Amino acid sequence: MAHQFLIKEQYLVVDPENSEKYIISVKGDEFLNSVSGVTFGPFIQGPLIDITPTKTLDDKFEEWWKLYPRTGSWETEDKKKYISSRNLKNLKKEKAKEKYLALLNQKLSHEELIGGLKYEIKLKKLDSVKTNSNKMEYFKGMESYLNSQQYLNFMEEFRANPGFVDDTHDIKGRKLNVKDI
Repeated sequence: MAHQFLIKEQYLVVDPENSEKYIISVKGDEFLNSVSGVTFGPFIQGPLIDITPTKTLDDKFEEWWKLYPRTGSWETEDKKKYISSRNLKNLKKEKAKEKYLALLNQKLSHEELIGGLKYEIKLKKLDSVKTNSNKMEYFKGMESYLNSQQYLNFMEEFRANPGFVDDTHDIKGRKLNVKDI
């Protein structure tokens, strides 16, 4: 009965790497630390969230919300436009915030979630320029993105090559500095 309460209150959450197991959430770890003075983090398997004092959870969500593309439309620095009519932010902001904060509570790193999102966006835009067709058209809507856990693949790619999201790439003689439109 007690474990059901801990799950309901999000002190225990499903392990993102093994859905048959539960792990202590960030909220649960903070609670344990506050009542016992002992840090349990090192005894827990899996990545721990890095909570920086300058960024609140609201700040982290806002950063992620602003980064997530509104539509699949965008243009390169040399004004080549790729148009899409799809609305990718298909969740109300409060629902999206709830789902995003749940990911952070599962000890997924904000920096890696942001990095994975940037990685996927950049990859699709690079592929669009290479093939001359808008690959952002196939970007998942926000609800599907959060529910399908596809971000885990791109988080892995980001971990392996974090510089990719900051590098400017040259394709067909054009620098690919892009912006959403």
